Amino acid sequence: MSIKEKLRRLDSILRELTAIDFGYPLGENTVTPPDLVAADALAEAGLDGIKGLSDLYSACNGISMPNVHTGYFIKPLRKVLEYDLTSEPKTVILETGIPVLSLGSTGGGSLFVAERESGRVLLLPPGPLHEGRYDGRHTKVGVVAEDIPLFLDRLIDDAAAFVSDEHWHRYLADQRGRPTGPAHT
Repeated sequence: MSIKEKLRRLDSILRELTAIDFGYPLGENTVTPPDLVAADALAEAGLDGIKGLSDLYSACNGISMPNVHTGYFIKPLRKVLEYDLTSEPKTVILETGIPVLSLGSTGGGSLFVAERESGRVLLLPPGPLHEGRYDGRHTKVGVVAEDIPLFLDRLIDDAAAFVSDEHWHRYLADQRGRPTGPAHT
């Protein structure tokens, strides 16, 4: 399934979510339409080598799901390209430094980042960050997907499980994946 098809599926699930009465007003759960210059902007920034990143931002300009589990947020392209070193990592320190690109966050304060070389998506729990360097040596950093297309599959699974009220489902934000780093690759 292409990334565009995955995003259509996610959009459909989010429309189902709006029909559920939770007894309180829902936030805006949306797949934002794409920015037409995404591929060019990513290539210019040297980020077009991350598997699925150009396809993602050519098909959407971010995802907002505040009402799915703890909340999931995939940043718009502009925010991916113009990150803030005081609140977003450029490097994750484990045994060595791993260059990353910040993709988004959970409502629980964890961050989603993509490894620049492998394209794997990591979940970083709240932890020490200084000048763009996230120290993951004493937190439970983990791989949650091998690439962005698989990461989207995980987000779709979480949205579908939330809408279907599947109590047995293990949500992406509640796990740390498997360990990452040179000893675990």
